[in-house]
Amino acid sequence: MTIKVNMYCQEGDDMAITLAVEHNSQTFLITKTVSVSEGKTKEQYVSDAYAAALDEINAWKDDVETVGKEFNPSTGSFE
Repeated sequence: MTIKVNMYCQEGDDMAITLAVEHNSQTFLITKTVSVSEGKTKEQYVSDAYAAALDEINAWKDDVETVGKEFNPSTGSFE
């Protein structure tokens, strides 16, 4: 899994951060809004956005885990 910052957008006291998550040749874009604080680095904002998105990222990863796998109907399992 790789995570890249796709976008930062600050409006007032909030910053929307969009992350591009790549897994199993699939891409998932997710945006989370975090509060702006003086002295915080961009890395800290991204870390906060990632932490806020983690449950959704993990659910998506579970959903795409079987993408591209071959299913054998006679055995009822993936090859």
